[in-house]
Amino acid sequence: MRIKLLTGVAGENESHLPGDLVDRPDDVAREWIAAGLAIEAPEADIASARVAELSEALAGATAERDGLAKQVTELSGKLAAASKEKQGATAEADVHRKAADAARKQTDAVVETFEKHKVATAMRLKAAEDERDELRRQVEALAEQIAAKAGAAA
Repeated sequence: MRIKLLTGVAGENESHLPGDLVDRPDDVAREWIAAGLAIEAPEADIASARVAELSEALAGATAERDGLAKQVTELSGKLAAASKEKQGATAEADVHRKAADAARKQTDAVVETFEKHKVATAMRLKAAEDERDELRRQVEALAEQIAAKAGAAA
């Protein structure tokens, strides 16, 4: 099932931003929708994403075809240099992509830790408030006992 993410999601081999359309097995997609992480992808979004994918693929293929046609006419030395430069750029892009994925994972871990601390702090605050309320009740009960004994003594 294709879903539209409402929040960022990162895993071992992928990461997605809010608004991304992703395909997931139906059971997983329904769990994510129920958890508020995603919505069922609107048909218009699916169609727009497909048009964008095909347009990008066509633009890439056209640019690649034009580049290859030009390279055929160039000297073999220039072609070898361009090939090495492309390999370097690809390797650099991979390094940046991996760094971005690691940063997303680290950010997700920080957010998760923050949320855990936020929940723990809220629980401690609730416990302290409950203890305060119990102590107030005890003070009121003691005050009533003292007042009753004072009234009985008078």
